[in-house]
Amino acid sequence: MGRIASNYYINSETMNMLLANLKPETREEMMLFHLANATEFKQLDARREEFEERKTLVMSCSIVEVDKAAFNEAHTKVRCTLNGRLSKSTF
Repeated sequence: MGRIASNYYINSETMNMLLANLKPETREEMMLFHLANATEFKQLDARREEFEERKTLVMSCSIVEVDKAAFNEAHTKVRCTLNGRLSKSTF
């Protein structure tokens, strides 16, 4: 576990969370949910100048499940970015 975390620059807290929650039968939606909640993304800031754009992106998320009330949270920003990439839209 430590070697994997070291090779991919994954925090040990994130590695423990992924090991505890990801199983072979885990659905893709849940994998993306856990990925967005990784410790590494907690440092992402919700900038004021992105407020309106984030609000629009949250409302347009169709692939990744997003809590529309929490659009200022880092994990929501990650989920919207994943949704945009998966739907091949441009930001």
